Amino acid sequence: MLSAGAGGLALPDSAAYWHVLRDASVVAEARRDALQLFERDPLLADPQLARLRQLIQRRWGETLGLAQIG
Repeated sequence: MLSAGAGGLALPDSAAYWHVLRDASVVAEARRDALQLFERDPLLADPQLARLRQLIQRRWGETLGLAQIG
């Protein structure tokens, strides 16, 4: 992102680009983990996943047509 301050137009700090690259790798890793989790337990029936199941139902239940269970 470019910014204009008292000294005029400034180019963005290159460190900001490293954050984007790092964040992209974190998101990719989280996606892989989530896919593995759903492959093992597509219904999130494991009691240890109850909180995750609740959060998904609360956030995406209507959109995904998920029924409230339990």
